[in-house]
Amino acid sequence: MKRWLSLLPALLLAFPALFSCGETQIPDEIPTTGPESGAETEEPAVSERYDIPEPDLPALDCGGETFWIAGGQNDVFLFAETLIGEVVNDAVFRRNLLVEEQYNLKLKRLAASQEITNLIAAGETMDLIYRDAPGFAATVFSGGYQNLTNIPYLSLEAEYWSPNAFRGLNVDSQVFFLPNEISMDPLSMTSFLYFNKRILNEYDLENPYDLVYGNEWTIDKYLELIRKVPRDLNGDGKMDDQDLFGDIHRYEYRTAAFLQLYFGCGQTYTRPDPDSGRVLAMDGEFTQALIDKLYVVLNDPSICVDHFNNYTDEDYQEYLRLFMEGHGLFLQSEIRAMNVLREMEDDFGIIPNPKFNSDQENYYNRVHPYAGMFAVSVTAPDTERTGIVTEYMAWLSHCTVLPAYYEITIKQKRTRDTDAEEMLDIIRRSMVYEFADVFEVSIANYMWDAYCDRSYARKVLSSEKIIKKRLEKFVKRLRALD
Repeated sequence: MKRWLSLLPALLLAFPALFSCGETQIPDEIPTTGPESGAETEEPAVSERYDIPEPDLPALDCGGETFWIAGGQNDVFLFAETLIGEVVNDAVFRRNLLVEEQYNLKLKRLAASQEITNLIAAGETMDLIYRDAPGFAATVFSGGYQNLTNIPYLSLEAEYWSPNAFRGLNVDSQVFFLPNEISMDPLSMTSFLYFNKRILNEYDLENPYDLVYGNEWTIDKYLELIRKVPRDLNGDGKMDDQDLFGDIHRYEYRTAAFLQLYFGCGQTYTRPDPDSGRVLAMDGEFTQALIDKLYVVLNDPSICVDHFNNYTDEDYQEYLRLFMEGHGLFLQSEIRAMNVLREMEDDFGIIPNPKFNSDQENYYNRVHPYAGMFAVSVTAPDTERTGIVTEYMAWLSHCTVLPAYYEITIKQKRTRDTDAEEMLDIIRRSMVYEFADVFEVSIANYMWDAYCDRSYARKVLSSEKIIKKRLEKFVKRLRALD
């Protein structure tokens, strides 16, 4: 049966040929609920097509049964109560409605009042589970999650399942939780750099966009630009939040600027290994060279502002405020920061993490360790049903929710120029996931200590046996699950 997919409210109903997603077609009418369902939405045209073919899935009639998704109470990409004239909300609402119609089921959120693995142990029925990656890693050994490679019909190599995540998180090609495009959370939490265009122009600095296009956006160039900017603007003889800095970045442990730039240079903590499952991948000589380059600039309080990375909203707002008020050329943050930066008076640009040097083939941008992911519960009543519905929903999200969020909300409403849109495409293609970011192998702590002590040998190499044992322990326990 062919139907027109309702990609976005109003916009694509008026222009059905603008978008297509495989062979699926948009229905002429979709029922709406709620007093705001008729709200008018004037949206800009979408510039990119998402034409991944519809997955080849068997027909399925669930007879009105409930498909339970546990967790994700604060994730706006999972459920929407009604149409309200907001592009992402309405894309989510319509996606869910189409999934329900396709398989004659009801999507419902299971709002867990206790640890989900306790509910699983008690036999609570649920199909999908959504939570942050370390939360899954901390509970995976309870045996409550199924190996996703064993779930029928899941195409984990498809773009909407983020193959980069599979490469970064699997052991022996088995994996128990992954992101997919049912939620845009990992995309919104991918780290890169913002820059202030006014400061760039006032100091007659090279344009970072041109550096990317010319394959010259490197660590050395980044540090060179940072050094040219700092000024004691109020002339009081000290550098504080009233002055101008080259860089505003996070300080300490997993999300520290040093580690974001380390991943940007194409480095990882671990890599897959056919015999050992996963092995350490750190290059001591390279890491020491990177520390030597970065420390003298990023840790100089006359050049940069570092910011302790606690996780309160107030702290995050203060972090962004310094950049918004024009106190830094560069800012380390994520796509989600645009929700705040859209109010910024100065124009800002977007740039991927710099390469180590021009010989590096690609850019790399690390996904926040706490990004949301999905797992299949062992209490799922029918894994074939779960696989079919999840695969269809992930593909449908790629065709609807992704462009609503990424193409319209982010690119067209939040960015300030077309170059930024191209930079975002580079960033999206280069998202990096790391096994030891989500499992408590503690490598990030050792690496951070090495940076602070300015010695890889003293802080990482000297503890390599301990780190290896921790990694081997996780691999052994994961192998025992399947």
